[in-house]
Amino acid sequence: MASSDVITDSSIFHIFGIITVLALIFEALNRSYKFWVTHFFDSPVDLAQFGKWAIVTGSTDGIGKAIAHELAKRKINIFLISRSLEKLTKVAEEIERSYKVETKILVFDFTNFDHLPGSGDPYSVISDAMKDLEVGIMVNNVGMPTGRIDVFHKSQKPGEALSKSISNQIHCNASSRVKMMELVLPSMIARKIGLIINISSMSAAFVSPILATYAAAKRFDDTLSVSLAQEYRKHGIIIQSIRPGFVLTNMTEPLRSTPDLTFPTATNYVHHMMRTIGKTNWTNGYWPHTILGSIITTAPESMTSRFMFKKSMQAGDKLRS
Repeated sequence: MASSDVITDSSIFHIFGIITVLALIFEALNRSYKFWVTHFFDSPVDLAQFGKWAIVTGSTDGIGKAIAHELAKRKINIFLISRSLEKLTKVAEEIERSYKVETKILVFDFTNFDHLPGSGDPYSVISDAMKDLEVGIMVNNVGMPTGRIDVFHKSQKPGEALSKSISNQIHCNASSRVKMMELVLPSMIARKIGLIINISSMSAAFVSPILATYAAAKRFDDTLSVSLAQEYRKHGIIIQSIRPGFVLTNMTEPLRSTPDLTFPTATNYVHHMMRTIGKTNWTNGYWPHTILGSIITTAPESMTSRFMFKKSMQAGDKLRS
């Protein structure tokens, strides 16, 4: 081989190495920039522009309740939908008293999905209740945990068949998103403006043993959201998926009773989440969760899945003890 050929080959590898390093540096800078802009600058979106009313499902506790309060602060009327009339009435009174906006409440069980013979569409009561409202924002927050933190065939709610528990989770955590968007999209398209926020979960992004059905439903939410965001952008509609990590709510209270940096209160989480609206099709909503999610998804799947299995089983054992 001639010395000139060796020099040429060496130069090619040298140039390739430089290009690779520059590409990695550019990618790191780009990720850092997006992270900073997404989490530490206010949202460019004026939430009040979308319409007079916002619908928030699962709005009597946790993230849903905190979102309802944040939207009401911006003088948006709130339509609260949940299962408990007592809690709905209490939250509605809090919002009206604190922010001087209108509220509307509706008791609805989102596990009720199937069209039974002679019963019609159970969601017709929601459709009827919102037909005269200018709904500009739809927040699909309603969700339910696994019936029991255990391996799949033992994960049913006590006293309930496994198929029923799984069906309830899927209808509440996933099917409800489809139905609620079916109800609000036509009017949003007609007005050429709207905002739909679907609360997914960080568990949608990686293998989640012991929480398999819950995570699978949340992945459905996430995939549906980011896909429809592309379809409806041309209509002036923003559709955004939010993937929270652990947040201190009634659902997670058995695991933790006090908040910390990675396990915030719902109010603190939503305060940060609101900054991310309209910037990207999906976000974790809270910067420590974004960092944590990046670490988990970067690590080998075999390692993270074993870790999740161990920690989830420990949590299940703690609840059963």
